[in-house]
Amino acid sequence: MSEPIYLPAGHVLIPAADARSIARAIFKAQEELGKRGASFHPSVLKLAAYLNSITGRTEPTPQPQADTVRHEVIDAPEAAQILGCTTRNVTNLLARKRIPGRKVAGRWQTTREDVEVYRNYRT
Repeated sequence: MSEPIYLPAGHVLIPAADARSIARAIFKAQEELGKRGASFHPSVLKLAAYLNSITGRTEPTPQPQADTVRHEVIDAPEAAQILGCTTRNVTNLLARKRIPGRKVAGRWQTTREDVEVYRNYRT
C-alpha cells in the first residue's frame, strides 16, 4: 500500500490500486458476514462501491438483508380455531402466558406461529 496524501479539511488521496484493494476487502468481508447473518452498515457498502467505481470498475453493491421478520398477527377466536378449543380457553392461555401474546384495545393478539408451536408441542 502506498502512502496516502493528506489534504486540508480531513480529506485523503489514495492510489487507485489501494482503493480497489480496500473495496475488494470490504466486499469479501461482507460475504463472510452474510454467511453468519450479519452485515456491514449500508454506508460502508456504499463506500466500497464508490471506491470500486472510481477505479473504473463496477461491481454490484451487495444489498443488506432485511433484519426484520413479519409474523401474522391473529386474535383469540382465530387461535381457538387453530387449537380446536374455545375462545375463552385461548384467552386463559394467553393471560397465563402459556402462549405469548398481548392485549391491544381490550383484545388478545398473538402470532399464528406461536399458536402453532403451542398446538404441536403441548403436553
